[in-house]
Amino acid sequence: MNEAQTRLNYILQYKNKRLAVIDAKSKGLPYTTGLRLAKSYADRINFRYTYSTNGLEIYGVDIEEGKEGDAFLEFHQYLYIKAA
Repeated sequence: MNEAQTRLNYILQYKNKRLAVIDAKSKGLPYTTGLRLAKSYADRINFRYTYSTNGLEIYGVDIEEGKEGDAFLEFHQYLYIKAA
């Protein structure tokens, strides 16, 4: 993989607390395309949650609980996504 394929896209942050790793791909790709990379980053930087998205659908993983599947975020106005 080249650097563009292995670079972290986003970190989900709320009230200055880092919550999750997000790997984003273009809407023409399956939403789980970046899942392996997202899990790898979350594991390396010790994040419990990670998400993979194509901008249309979101796949979420709770690494600690070992649960994963389609995700829907309900943070509304309190959701802040900061570029890593």
